[in-house]
Amino acid sequence: MKGIYTLIIQLKASVNIKIGAFGRITLLKGTYLYTGSARGSGVSSIEGRISRHLRKTKRNFWHIDYILKHELSQILAVVYSETRRSIECEVNESICRELKASSPAARFGSSDCGCQTHLLQVADTGAVEELIQSVRLSYRRLRLDSNFLCYFSPRLRGRRLT
Repeated sequence: MKGIYTLIIQLKASVNIKIGAFGRITLLKGTYLYTGSARGSGVSSIEGRISRHLRKTKRNFWHIDYILKHELSQILAVVYSETRRSIECEVNESICRELKASSPAARFGSSDCGCQTHLLQVADTGAVEELIQSVRLSYRRLRLDSNFLCYFSPRLRGRRLT
């Protein structure tokens, strides 16, 4: 399946990470969102990308790999939508506006586009369910109708939000 996805990531404590040639960044404890695209098939499909992002053991290739491999990071949920439209930047901007998110690292995950960043930090929003709903709303505003949710937070596993 081709499309766009947003990872909802929790950092359990502040971290200082070297991101390959990008350099060293410090990320504070909290919740982060990373939006990416999956326009291919196989490992480049949505299923392939999400599966890769969930693995701790992998070769670092993308900026986000360095964060996701860190022992203090955890993916809580993934919001994704099947689409052939190349609008990951618009989705990222919509989420940024909706959640009044900040940019913790300029050019992170956006070296191939003109965006400030594809990694967003959100204020402590409380319930993960509310955050998921806000991300889904950002998708819907861009007419991405086929939204699905995958939960990787133990307390949300198996539940559907409407």
